[in-house]
Amino acid sequence: MSILLSVFLALIYFYLARFYRGRIEGWVLSIGWALVLVNLLRAFLGGLYRWDRQPFRRFELGLKDDRARPGQDFRLELVLEARRSLKLAHLVAELRCFDEKVTERGRERRVLHEQRQVVSEALSVSPNGHHRFEVKLSVPPEGPSSFKDSVERIRWAISVDAEVVDWGVFHDEFEVAVAPS
Repeated sequence: MSILLSVFLALIYFYLARFYRGRIEGWVLSIGWALVLVNLLRAFLGGLYRWDRQPFRRFELGLKDDRARPGQDFRLELVLEARRSLKLAHLVAELRCFDEKVTERGRERRVLHEQRQVVSEALSVSPNGHHRFEVKLSVPPEGPSSFKDSVERIRWAISVDAEVVDWGVFHDEFEVAVAPS
């Protein structure tokens, strides 16, 4: 039961408790109120757990080089530190190049290049466990350089997806620049 429903039931209880004061129905309402109060406490504690449900103390993605030329590598470092014991289903790094155009039909987006690298699979992370990964993602020699004008934009982005079992996918992405060769 949610917190809002518990509060709603508590308001109904206060209204009815005044009406049934001193009768057997008042005792029934008191027992009902105790159940609502326990449920309200459970909903509140569940909300606190979901509020601080973040599985990682540190999930940092850093670039050694934020610029590369076609044919060169982007070197990145990923640091993970868990709050609680968890299992990573997989950890994937991606380098993508997008061509974005503004036309009369709206914004069109097309993928020009996509490189996907699996960094780790089926990794168990202990509480306060510190893991460091180094990844190289290569820009193809024929890859376009970053470009932007009022109608068209070619952009490169690096993203990291960490799928935590029983939690979901952790995603971090940022834009990088590819200089002309």
